[in-house]
Amino acid sequence: MNYYICSMKIKVEYNVSDQAGGLLMKTGDHLWRECDRFLSKWDLTVGHYNILRIINGAGEPLSQVDISRQLISSRANVTKLVDKLEALRLVERIAGTDRRINLINITEKGYRFLEEVIPQDMKNTENIMCNLTIKEQEILITLLKKL
Repeated sequence: MNYYICSMKIKVEYNVSDQAGGLLMKTGDHLWRECDRFLSKWDLTVGHYNILRIINGAGEPLSQVDISRQLISSRANVTKLVDKLEALRLVERIAGTDRRINLINITEKGYRFLEEVIPQDMKNTENIMCNLTIKEQEILITLLKKL
């Protein structure tokens, strides 16, 4: 059996910012994948769920532009995400005061979906975050808000 010993071509010195940024991206990716896995039982993704949460949080119908500004996803992706939510009857497009702009509104079915899923999602996130105490999670929130 032949073994090849690989050595680094470029030496990279330890950099705390690089380490923190890399771990933050890795953690974000892990959380995103876990949330997508959780939502897959409803054939939805994080993007779909975020749209519902954004509109629910606004307390009123929103334009796709307003949604895209808050969405943790590509803005170009909003129409496709809304199309699927509309096909599932979780949202509806309604005419705005400006004929060129449709507003996106959550349907009763969409609200029932959120009532069912939000508590499960929060429990799922608690399970993911269980290695940190509540105090550590509060500190993490404070630190992340600084970025």
